[in-house]
Amino acid sequence: MDAGPETEDGDQRSEVRGQWSVVRRRMTDDGSQKPEVGSQRSEANGQKTAVCGLPSAVNTQNLFRKTHSHYYSIYMLLQRSSFCERFQRALCGLVLLAGLLLSSALWSSSGIAQAQNGDDPTTATISVTGTVILGLTIEGVLDLVFDDIVAGDPKTINLDGTATGASVTGEEQAGKFRIDTRGNFTLEFVDLPNEMIGPDGASMPVSFFSGWSEDDDGANATNPVETGAPTPVLVPESEVFVFLGATVEPPPTQTLGQYETTVTLRATFGVD
Repeated sequence: MDAGPETEDGDQRSEVRGQWSVVRRRMTDDGSQKPEVGSQRSEANGQKTAVCGLPSAVNTQNLFRKTHSHYYSIYMLLQRSSFCERFQRALCGLVLLAGLLLSSALWSSSGIAQAQNGDDPTTATISVTGTVILGLTIEGVLDLVFDDIVAGDPKTINLDGTATGASVTGEEQAGKFRIDTRGNFTLEFVDLPNEMIGPDGASMPVSFFSGWSEDDDGANATNPVETGAPTPVLVPESEVFVFLGATVEPPPTQTLGQYETTVTLRATFGVD
C-alpha cells in the first residue's frame, strides 16, 4: 500500500531535521562554530519550539518573567546594582523592620495601659498638689553695742536702745531679731552667755534681758523672753521683733581692750 502524501506537519518536522543536520555537518567540517543547544528555532503550529526539544535559557527567563513579574522586577534591579547599593538597601530594610517592630510593641503597651487605667466609667481622678514652706524665718537685724565701758562702772543698754552709766556716748544700741511667722511659735535663747571675752582671754561679767513685740519699737517690747525655757509666742500670721538688752559690771582692775560675745536665739514654729 502507498503510504500516501505526507501531511503538512510531517513536512515541517522533516525540514527542521534537515536544518539541524546541515548545522551539525558545518560544525564537524571546520570546527569554527559551536552552536548552543536551543539556538536554532523553527516555527511549528504557530509556537516557538527549541531544536531537539531542549528548552533554551531565553525561554526559561521569559517564562519566569510572565509568571512572577513582581519578583522578576526586583531581580533585575538587584542585577543592575553594585554590591554596596544592594547592601545599603538590605540595611535600610532591616532598619525599617526594626522600627515597625518597636512601634508595634509601644502601641501594644500603650493599649494595655489604657485598658488598665481608663476603662472604668464609674471612677474619676484629680491631682493633689501642695508646696512645703517654712513656718517661720528668723534673722538678726541689729547687734547689741555698749560702745565705751569705764572700768569699775556698770553700764546698761535698755530695750529701746537708750544707755545708762558713767560713759554714755550716744552710739549705743539694743540688739534686735526679726521673725516672720505663719502662726504661733516659741522663742528660746541657746546657751545664753554670762561673760564677754577680751584681750588675752580676759573676761567681763554680763547679764542679758529681752522682750518681744509685734511693733518695731523696743519701747513696746513688754513681753519678756524667759531664759532657760522656751517662751511661747501666740500671734497670728505677722512679724515679731525681739529686742535684747544687757548690763556689764567691770571691776576696777578690768583688763583694758575690746570685749565681745555671741547670743543665739532659736524660734520654733508651732506650740505644743
